[in-house]
Amino acid sequence: MGRAAVAAIVSLWIVPVSILVNSIVQEPYMDEIFHIPQAQQYCRGNFRSWDPMITTPPGLLLFYEIFAMWRPAIDDRKATLYSVILALYPLQWFFTFLYYTDVASVAAVLGMYLASLKKNYCLSALVGAFAVIMRQTNIIWVLFVACTGVLDIIFTPQRDKANVNYIDAPLAKESQETSSYYASSASNLRKRIVTKAADDVEHSVPGAILATTEMQGSLDEIKVILSRAWSKKLELLVNFSPFVMVFAAFLAFVRWNGSIVLGAKEAHTVSLHFAQIMYFSLVSVLAMAPVHFTMGQAADLFKSFWKNKPLSFIICIAALVAGFISVHFFRSGRVQRRIWILVYFLATVAVLVPAPLIEFRYCTIPFYFLVLNSRITNDRSWLLMGLMYVLVNVFTMGMFLFRPFKWNHEPGIQRFIW
Repeated sequence: MGRAAVAAIVSLWIVPVSILVNSIVQEPYMDEIFHIPQAQQYCRGNFRSWDPMITTPPGLLLFYEIFAMWRPAIDDRKATLYSVILALYPLQWFFTFLYYTDVASVAAVLGMYLASLKKNYCLSALVGAFAVIMRQTNIIWVLFVACTGVLDIIFTPQRDKANVNYIDAPLAKESQETSSYYASSASNLRKRIVTKAADDVEHSVPGAILATTEMQGSLDEIKVILSRAWSKKLELLVNFSPFVMVFAAFLAFVRWNGSIVLGAKEAHTVSLHFAQIMYFSLVSVLAMAPVHFTMGQAADLFKSFWKNKPLSFIICIAALVAGFISVHFFRSGRVQRRIWILVYFLATVAVLVPAPLIEFRYCTIPFYFLVLNSRITNDRSWLLMGLMYVLVNVFTMGMFLFRPFKWNHEPGIQRFIW
């Protein structure tokens, strides 16, 4: 019932908005001028034709299924609500009505992730290969999904009693030692905090102790992962050899092509742009604003912002970015393991940092992974997010359709676009 509800609700806006867009924008726009003629050549059976300006290879019901798999405690009503709201995410919703690779690329990556959650790793790798054919940078998400699958197998309890006794016996000692370490660290930390109340000078850096504890805990987790991975090496090799084949094929393609992109190589050279992480953080913070703020807090923030606009703007941006990074990347251990958070962060960096241009639509996939793995269960926050997305979508689509303009140096009608 949930899947049918998602399909029906999404169709209520997809169909009429598509008709409206196609009736007003009757000529290919922006990147469509390359992709649509190429697709028409393929429809005619001419597979040897290729536009050198195209950089990517030829090539939302999944939200509901992923929510049901990842959060079995969520009922159909909530899974349907969350799926519909995520389908309204502005950077994804807008390009649903244009002939871009984004929508199909996101669908393929989510399909790969869903198959991995269902432990169908062969199908996951196959869908991952399809995702790479649509957009080369999806190879990073193929590796990410493979890593999450490995972690899932490593930390899944063995069904066989004999195997449990044989494999996990040496790990029990490690786990016991780790638990003892945490208990000792926590006890020492409590003692230091109590002592600090009496003597602030002697114990003035409890944050350093906590950081050391966190670091040691991460190292212990890595040791356990390596130990368990070695004990399950045959199972991991069998399950994830399809991912290895996909990655090997991608490396062969890069060597044959001489670059990751197919066309317009000069305009898509790799250059490190570390500010992309900050842009992604800002976009994600704004997209999840109802989760972070209540209406009262937002009103107070707006009043303070209005008093001193330039300074308040800089301070708010810095605080939002720093807060997002600290909360979501480094404090999400209650939802995922530390190693999972590290892999996710590295994958996001690998996708965004090499891109010289600021394209907010590149943030869509990491944003979806962030939301899908965040424990946001407050229905009011979700509804406010949905309302915010609808308002943004109405504004951006209105600007795109009804506020065209012309440039003297560029023929044709120009439009505002994400």
